[in-house]
Order: sequence, then C-alpha cells, then structure tokens
Amino acid sequence: DNGFTAQFLSTIDDKASTFTVGAADDGKFYNCTSALTVNLPPAASVGEGFHIAVFNNSAGTITID
Repeated sequence: DNGFTAQFLSTIDDKASTFTVGAADDGKFYNCTSALTVNLPPAASVGEGFHIAVFNNSAGTITID
C-alpha cells in the first residue's frame, strides 16, 4: 500500500459541476467528470499540510481557482 492509496482512495468524490473546497475536505480525491472550476479556500484558512487531488476524468477543462 503506497502513500497515495492510503491517503486518497477512501475519499473519492465524483464531481460534475463547479464546486468549492472547504477546510474539512483535507485529503479528498476529486474525480471530475465534466468541465468545471474547483474553487480553493484561502491558504491561511486551511493551514499547513492541507492537500487534495483533482483528476480530470473528462474531455473538458478543469480550472483551479
């Protein structure tokens, strides 16, 4: 079991429309199934070590804002 698997595979969240990541979403893996925008929280509000993964599982563009 590698670090990626241990951290993300139990927290897969499918997304098909624009969404906002919150502080409680630390460690989530977002499987994006259409073109959308991922709105990130301010770095100061989530603290050091906060991380997510975004996978583009579509032919569209994923925008990270």
